[in-house]
Amino acid sequence: MTTPGPKVNYELAPGGVPTIFSVVTRNGRSDDAIGPVAGDVGMWLRISSLDGGYALHCSSDGRAWQLVRQFTLDFPAPVRVGLEAQSPIGKGCRAVFENVQLTNSRLEHLFDGR
Repeated sequence: MTTPGPKVNYELAPGGVPTIFSVVTRNGRSDDAIGPVAGDVGMWLRISSLDGGYALHCSSDGRAWQLVRQFTLDFPAPVRVGLEAQSPIGKGCRAVFENVQLTNSRLEHLFDGR
């Protein structure tokens, strides 16, 4: 059985344009969504838990956030979080994860991610 969960990705779209994608997996089925076009120098990505739901945000500068997706998932605690870099097709990739944080704070505004 596939573990339920979300992911937010910075990846190349089929046309080679860096784009934000999100995936939510439930009952072994994935629901993929294409988000905003991203810059080619990296992005800030965030997953937030909020009152039984979750929100995915992206930012080009780590200060101004854009909502990518919100959703609920019904699965038992504890919630596990991880980072991953992959290149399932192509020549490979290089990924650098910087300023990784796990915080216990509450979003004041869901849509702008503050």
